[in-house]
Amino acid sequence: MMKNIYSLGLLLIAPFAAQAQLLTLTDGDGQVVNGTVVTHIGSASDPLLTQGLTATINGGQTLNVNMRRYELEVVPGTFNYFCWGVCYDEVPAGNLPTWNAGQEGVISMAPGTPVNEFKAYLVPNGNAGTNAFRYVWYHTANGTDSVFVDIVFQVSPVGIEEALAPIASMEVFPNPVTGSEARIQIAFNKPVPQASLVVYNALGSVVSEQRMPNHANDVILNTSALEPGLYFAVVRAAGRDLATRRIVVAR
Repeated sequence: MMKNIYSLGLLLIAPFAAQAQLLTLTDGDGQVVNGTVVTHIGSASDPLLTQGLTATINGGQTLNVNMRRYELEVVPGTFNYFCWGVCYDEVPAGNLPTWNAGQEGVISMAPGTPVNEFKAYLVPNGNAGTNAFRYVWYHTANGTDSVFVDIVFQVSPVGIEEALAPIASMEVFPNPVTGSEARIQIAFNKPVPQASLVVYNALGSVVSEQRMPNHANDVILNTSALEPGLYFAVVRAAGRDLATRRIVVAR
C-alpha cells in the first residue's frame, strides 16, 4: 500500500534562502506542495517507487527552468534518479550527494501552462529505511529565484508473509542482456498457479507480460523489441508481486 503525506515541517538541515514563488508545485490532487515534505510510503519488495509533481510557472513571462537534487538521507544499497526535461540514469545512494541536471534538463516554461515532466524515483533493492531528497527548481538566469520540495521515500521492511513467499530465488542469465533473449531461472518453495512474468521499464510502464507454465523453473524472455536500458522483471500471481529482478538490456 502506498500513500502520500504532506507536512509543513521541514527536515533538519541548513535552510535554503527564503524562496521566491518562481513556480507552483502541485500533486495529483492539485494540492500545492511548495516548501513542504512529501512522503511516499512503499515496501522494500517494491521494484520501483515513483513520486510525480506538476510545475506551473508564475508571473507573465516565459522562463527557462532547471533543477538540482540533494541527498538528505539515503539507505545504502538503494538507487535513485529523476526526470526533468529528460530521464537520467539511476545512481547508487551516496554517489551523487548533489545532482545538477544538465543543459538537456532546461525546460522553457510558459506562464500558466502545467508541466508534468518531473518524477522522482527510488529503487529499494530490498532495503528498508528512509530516503530523503530535496529538489530545487530555479530560473537559469537567476539561480536565487527558486522553489523546492522535500520528497521522502519511507520504505518498510519485507513482512513475514513476504519473507515466506513461494519463490525462493530468481536469477536472470545473461545480465546484462546482449542478445535477443534472456533466461529467467526461478526456484519455487511451493506451487504458484497462474503466475505471470511482467516486465517494467525504468519509468514503471509495462513493456511485456507472459503467462508462466505451472511450476516452470525456466522462462525465456524475448528482449528483441526492448530498447537498451534498465528493466524490472516481476513474477506476479493473484495480484501480488512475488519476486523482482533488475535486467539491463545492453545490446
